[in-house]
Amino acid sequence: MQTRRAFTLVEIVVVVLILGIIATIAVPRVMRATINDGETALKQDLATIRSAIERYASDHRGTFPGAEGDGAGHKPASELAFKNQLLFYSNQAGEVSKEKNPAFPLGPYLRGEFPRATVGSRADSDTVKMETAGHLLSGKDGSTAWRYDTATGEFILNSTSKSTEGNPFDAY
Repeated sequence: MQTRRAFTLVEIVVVVLILGIIATIAVPRVMRATINDGETALKQDLATIRSAIERYASDHRGTFPGAEGDGAGHKPASELAFKNQLLFYSNQAGEVSKEKNPAFPLGPYLRGEFPRATVGSRADSDTVKMETAGHLLSGKDGSTAWRYDTATGEFILNSTSKSTEGNPFDAY
């Protein structure tokens, strides 16, 4: 007499139940870790950008990037002047060049591309809402990824979203 070795229906149901229980425990943890990774990346990007802004101001006698035109046709308080002054070489007047030479000895203050937001309504965007008010930024509208004030050097995430702890992202 030949016997067949196979799983019974009860054994299969038990295995499926165990896998379901493991999934209900593991999936939320993985999702939470992914969200926390975005928040961690946001904190690192903000620190990097804010440091670049401070280094630029230090090299340019207290003038923050974007406060002056970049000499490449982008006016003061324009997003492109701000980004170019952080990403390219510059002179004391804030004019930029892609090549380092004696006329453009300063910078660049950021390497590669301008960072994209990792969280919030404009995640994966690098757009910047330029301000010239000279006071703390408030009234986030989510129309751009970032907000920046050329008078104070303040740089924040432009989002009404909150962190997993319930804190507003602009408090970072």
